[in-house]
Amino acid sequence: MEDFKDDVMLVFRNCRQFNPAGTFPYICADNVEAAFSKEWSRAVEKRLEWGEKRSLQGVLSQLIKEDMWVVVFFLSVPPLTICVPSSFVFRVPVDPVLLQIPTYFDIIPRKDARDLSTIKQKLDADKYDCADGLKADIDLMIHNAVLFNGADSEVGQIAAMAKKRFYELLNIAKSKKRKEAETNGQPAKKLKLK
Repeated sequence: MEDFKDDVMLVFRNCRQFNPAGTFPYICADNVEAAFSKEWSRAVEKRLEWGEKRSLQGVLSQLIKEDMWVVVFFLSVPPLTICVPSSFVFRVPVDPVLLQIPTYFDIIPRKDARDLSTIKQKLDADKYDCADGLKADIDLMIHNAVLFNGADSEVGQIAAMAKKRFYELLNIAKSKKRKEAETNGQPAKKLKLK
């Protein structure tokens, strides 16, 4: 890519060298170079491939809308099994005021706070250059929940189940992608969703 960029820049330099300043070709070289320079950073920016991004969007959407059965323990009441969305505690950023947990950002630094809506926005805006970045954010979100609430807490148990389900959905997406490739007569290409 850098060789290509160097060749394009050479065209602009040559145009300016052989055409007097202020002439139409000289002015065109300035304008085209400005547009090229503006777009170049986006051209070399690493991003997920379209199919990989769509697969990850599907996994996140499925995780967000799925329900699962959870055993809830209340004081002085026998355990109760209820159906809750597996990701309900992760759907939006933690609001320490609303949730009455004022020490949240003392334990979880703001820069490390993660939730599914933020992760989905980053994915939609092409902020991940590979699936590993998204998985790292999911793992950090789960880690934060366990760190703040404890592994044995209700939130900690939901976090473990949500992580397990995320990786199950990821594996299903990989298998589906391989089967689609084989059905279309293409060699089974490994999907980068590790």
